[in-house]
Amino acid sequence: MRDPLLERGAVPDRASPHLSLWNTAGYYGLNPEAAPRRVAVDIEIEERLVGTFTAARVGDSWVAGFGAPMGGADFVRPDEPPAAVIGFVRELLDRATQQGVRRIELRSKPPHHGAAESHLQFVLLNLGAVIDLANLSFFVDVRDPGVCLQSRAAKAARRAAEQGWWVDELSLDDDQGWEHAYRVLEHNRLSKGRPMRLSLQYVRDVRDRFRPLVRMYVVREVGGTDLAAALVYRTAAAHDVVQYWGDVGGTSVSPMPLLARTVFERSHQSGASIVDLGISTDDARPNHGLVQFKRSLGASTELRLELSIDVEAALASSRWERLSG
Repeated sequence: MRDPLLERGAVPDRASPHLSLWNTAGYYGLNPEAAPRRVAVDIEIEERLVGTFTAARVGDSWVAGFGAPMGGADFVRPDEPPAAVIGFVRELLDRATQQGVRRIELRSKPPHHGAAESHLQFVLLNLGAVIDLANLSFFVDVRDPGVCLQSRAAKAARRAAEQGWWVDELSLDDDQGWEHAYRVLEHNRLSKGRPMRLSLQYVRDVRDRFRPLVRMYVVREVGGTDLAAALVYRTAAAHDVVQYWGDVGGTSVSPMPLLARTVFERSHQSGASIVDLGISTDDARPNHGLVQFKRSLGASTELRLELSIDVEAALASSRWERLSG
């Protein structure tokens, strides 16, 4: 069976194209603990849908990013001005009160998702939100993939190709290939002391639920042995996320720059503008080697914040008058 093509404009939920993968009912449905807790609040201002806030109900809290790296607000227009975002937050807090919610926890999207993300943080912080955790996150602009890699990484990619190694995008129906690639990722994470939180079955379930938005790439040497792998999600229009990537080690030449170059090229070819490489911190502890590697690939650094806010205190804040101008 021929795989469907991943094309420009592909989104996780065609019925609600502004929703990011992490906030869709389909994603929540993969987690039996999360699915019955899902709350999606559509917020309209002057009869226009500004966005949707998605979270899991946990006690008297809404937890946005429940079982996911990020969640919360998905704006229809990524560049929503502050005035619209202020109205969005006011309505959200009013709706939270109506539903008996006293606290909102938010794993924010990083700023490259659009100006509205910074406007949202501006409003929440001024209303008393607390930063529970700040992570260093990295992304690559792939609109011109030919200039992504720094010179040293580009040279390393060429050296890997000169070994006769190549990158293969696995068929969505190649379960054996996906298992082999998963084992590469699992070995890489465990050998570096990082947990492998997603099971093989879960990875297959995500792939099948969102095909063709979930892809697996492998670097292979002559003879077909897998040297490295990358699991990549299309989480929103024109936006890819590297969920996991890594190599098996033991080679004199690293296959990772070749893998990264191919991921960036394929993302560009399939309509993505951004590839999110994820965070390089663990509970505020920087992984300096990982930071250096991502920077060598041409990645830019930004903050990804985890916030929490007391709903009653935010509604009573004296800052509303200032925010409203």
